[in-house]
Amino acid sequence: MSSLNDYKLSCELIDHSMGVRSVCAAEYLESITFQDHKNFVCYLFYHETEHWLCSGSNDATVCIYLENGGLMPISILKGYFSTVCSIASGVKKRSLITGNWDTTTRIWTISEAGSFICVRKQTVWAVASMPKSKKFVTGAADKNIFYWNDKGEKLRVLKGHTDCVRGIFSLKNDCLVSCSHDATIRFWNANGECLRQIGGHN
Repeated sequence: MSSLNDYKLSCELIDHSMGVRSVCAAEYLESITFQDHKNFVCYLFYHETEHWLCSGSNDATVCIYLENGGLMPISILKGYFSTVCSIASGVKKRSLITGNWDTTTRIWTISEAGSFICVRKQTVWAVASMPKSKKFVTGAADKNIFYWNDKGEKLRVLKGHTDCVRGIFSLKNDCLVSCSHDATIRFWNANGECLRQIGGHN
């Protein structure tokens, strides 16, 4: 099994004039253009179980498209007042978690009306779910990572990053990987302990 130490920088691709937010290695031809948002799209998420393509936008909505289901969204989630900047699958069927610049996290059950809100003090940049333990996790501009149960009750706070948390990835056994504007990546165990910190970015 390979480790992080097995990887070395092979080349740099320099051509963009502003920040690179996503990468993909493949050859594609454009087949469909979705145009249901009224302002820039900040985040894309594919829900593998439900075959949904979900987009979060500066127009404060989330559009949900069914894979191979045509140009029209099957649902548009409304209720925010600012940019939707993170999306993940929920811990229940047909559910999503979203984070927003307005400092809130929302859990949406698509077959039901409404959602409940988990309030953070600053922009929620990252969300992730742990379906087996029925928890979800948020990372925000307040530099912290919060654990929540499926009722929206806060369970735990992970501290360690020195700048806003921009990404979270949930691993097996309730472990986490997080990245931050502090230029580090941290690995956390199920007890909330930081097992490893990786640097290298400037």
